[in-house]
Amino acid sequence: MVCCVWPCRAWMTREPRRALMGTRQVLLLGLDGVGKSAFLWLCENRNSQRLPAERLVPTMGVQKLTRAEVPCKQGFVNLDLTEIGGNMRLREYWQHYLRPSLSLVVFFVDARVEDALDALGRLAGSLRRMAPGASLVIVSVKSNVEVLRVSIAALRARYPELPEARLATSGLHLEDGARPHANALLQEIADIVTAGG
Repeated sequence: MVCCVWPCRAWMTREPRRALMGTRQVLLLGLDGVGKSAFLWLCENRNSQRLPAERLVPTMGVQKLTRAEVPCKQGFVNLDLTEIGGNMRLREYWQHYLRPSLSLVVFFVDARVEDALDALGRLAGSLRRMAPGASLVIVSVKSNVEVLRVSIAALRARYPELPEARLATSGLHLEDGARPHANALLQEIADIVTAGG
């Protein structure tokens, strides 16, 4: 029997393959211009450090993207990301995408815009009824988490059915600094949808 030390040592010290936690469905909602398309674009273009020079066109329907093997605390997870446009005509269709198989709703909001918070409040009842197992993350763009926290507290007084939510901030509107924000949000999404195992 012949043995060489290097291959054996490399085999013994390698990390075990992390488990694939399956596929989770994530719905991206929010009014026009709050960063949903920018986030989806950065998820699709993994090697790009910045958003494209030309302005992204607002989504006039539905965009879907599957991001395979996103690292999370439990291993890896495949994320089916669905973005629905945020203009007035499309908002009435948001509730049609809420279903029991949905793992997470990520709502992008500029907390300084009252209409954005009202859109979230109106969606709250449907979210509880049609996707009872879905978690909610509210991503604040162009304002900090404290501004969002105060706004959500006021919103909860008007819409008591608004589920508990994680609050996050996003720098997706930053031309040069969008990549780290997109990566952090993607990581948070992966960790949330796999937290239960």
